[in-house]
Amino acid sequence: FTDNESKYFGSYFWSTTIDVLAEATRYFLHYRALFPNMKLKTLAKATGMKVDDDLFHDALYDVRCTISIFQHILENNYIKEFDMKEVEKLKFLLQDDTESK
Repeated sequence: FTDNESKYFGSYFWSTTIDVLAEATRYFLHYRALFPNMKLKTLAKATGMKVDDDLFHDALYDVRCTISIFQHILENNYIKEFDMKEVEKLKFLLQDDTESK
């Protein structure tokens, strides 16, 4: 079979992608200034996930972190509402990352 004059598997369907970084940027919109960066480790910590520094950049661990971040975003408000208590919580969760900045 060919479609669109192509034998490539992807020519048979169209699928959009999900960019978890873009979703996290929207989710933390009001708190972005607290973040030293938007790295996977930082986002995982910001969602309250316990992270293992030694496992980052292991492909499977990174995928699991990404899935966990995305699930957190889906289970909560699309854009996190501004709350001073949340500022203090995020400062605590991200303190290791901001100190090494």
